[in-house]
Amino acid sequence: MILEFVDRVLPEGTHECTMEEVDQVFGRFWRSDRRMRLTDKLRRFVEEARQSGIVAAVVIDGSYVTAKPEPADIDLIVALRPDFNLAQELRPFEYNIQSKRWVKKTYRFDIRVALDGSALLPGAPGVLWVRSSGRSRARDRPAAQGALEDSAMIQNDEQLNQTREALIHLESAMALLARDKPNIHASRYSMMAEPIVADIRRLRREIEAYIGIDAGVGEPASST
Repeated sequence: MILEFVDRVLPEGTHECTMEEVDQVFGRFWRSDRRMRLTDKLRRFVEEARQSGIVAAVVIDGSYVTAKPEPADIDLIVALRPDFNLAQELRPFEYNIQSKRWVKKTYRFDIRVALDGSALLPGAPGVLWVRSSGRSRARDRPAAQGALEDSAMIQNDEQLNQTREALIHLESAMALLARDKPNIHASRYSMMAEPIVADIRRLRREIEAYIGIDAGVGEPASST
C-alpha cells in the first residue's frame, strides 16, 4: 500500500503496491497531463516485465514518487528472479527489459538492474514497489529554481551527503556484480555493468565539482 505524503515525499522505505494504486496516487492530472502520460508508459513497461518471466519486481524511484507536479521521467530498478540463469546468452525479449538504452529509447525511463531484489525489498518480492528516501530536494523552492537546481548537480552539503550515500550503494552493487562475473554471460555482464559504471562516474564528477577538485586544480608538476 502507498502511504500518504509527508512534506511532499513518501515516508522513507520501500512500499509494495499495485499498478492501480500507482495510477491513483501518481498518475493523476497535476498541472498538466505529464504524469498521466508517464503512468501509461509505466503500465506498459510493467506488463512487459511480467510477460518476460525473468523479473521478480519493478521498483519505482525518483521524483515520480514525490509530489513534484511534472517529473521529467521515471527511475526504475528491475530486480531479476534469483533463480534466473545469468550464464545463458541473452534472448531479445530479455535484452529489451534489461537494456538501459532500449528502455530509455522506448519509454524514456532510467533503469538499473538488480541481480536479486532481496537487498531492496523488505519482504518477499512482489511485482511492483515504490521506494522513497523520505527527503525532497525540491522542498520549499520556487518551480524555476527547482528546475535549475535539478540540472545543476549538487547544491549544498545535505545533497553532497546524499550523493555520497548513493555512490556507496552503487559501488557496492558494482562490487557484487564483479564478484559474480565468472558466472554471468559476457553480453549480460556488459549490459548490467554499463549503467552502474556510468552512474558511479557521474556521481564522482558531481562530488568533485562541488568540493572544487575540478576548479583550477591541475596535476602536480613533475620534478626533473
